[in-house]
Amino acid sequence: MPGATGVAVTVAVTDSRQEREVSHKKNGYGMRGANIMAQNDIAEEIRAGVRDILSAQGFRDGSDATVRIDVSRFYNTFDMGFWSATANAQAIASLNVSSADGRSLYARVYTVTHPVPNVQIMTGENAGIALRAVMQALLQQIADDAELSRALLQAYPPEADRRGRARPTS
Repeated sequence: MPGATGVAVTVAVTDSRQEREVSHKKNGYGMRGANIMAQNDIAEEIRAGVRDILSAQGFRDGSDATVRIDVSRFYNTFDMGFWSATANAQAIASLNVSSADGRSLYARVYTVTHPVPNVQIMTGENAGIALRAVMQALLQQIADDAELSRALLQAYPPEADRRGRARPTS
């Protein structure tokens, strides 16, 4: 993205989910069973994904702007059908961009759902399929958000703060 190399960005992610588990096993009657826990750190996965997205666009690590993401939901529920269940994963994350001088540049809430139909066994493996897909969809929404990139370009330090740095043109 033209101008992106002139903006250094920090990505911070907080996990404010109320539930620590990412799903629950269910039996054939739809009764809730054992917790299904993530084997990885959800917030760190999102942070790494967003850093990769911004790096691919040309932004570099630093402190001209901060992208703060708050994950409020990352969960899969199994919904019972007549012969099978559907794994319904959902992710909700709010994103805020601020400049180093404290200006609020952008805010958005991303909501993503991903159903996986015809699930016969309601276990962590099947929940994981839906949750991985919803994670990819969340990161894709962030990558496709042109307003986010435009907001980050607004974080370029004002002329007096650049200390002789020339604004890149490409």
